[in-house]
Amino acid sequence: MARAEACRCASDSASHSAVLAYLPVNYVLVVHGHIFTGMGWRRSSIALGMPLAYVFAAMPISGLAMALFTIEVVYDDLRCLLTGRTVPHPQEDI
Repeated sequence: MARAEACRCASDSASHSAVLAYLPVNYVLVVHGHIFTGMGWRRSSIALGMPLAYVFAAMPISGLAMALFTIEVVYDDLRCLLTGRTVPHPQEDI
């Protein structure tokens, strides 16, 4: 039982499929969000009087944040697979 509990992240196929689902979303947010932000420099908000690129910049920034967290999940999963132990998470200490 201890061995199965120790390496539960290695057999969690839902986690692996979720990581694969994030990759195209990351691509769309970063690449096409960057293009959309570039187009926003030529448009301005009537109410605010500033370029809409500042508003549109949230898309590539959030895509980069998602990519960083995806890299963290992949690193934790690989570490679990190689060592056979789960990675402690800060939420478990509370």
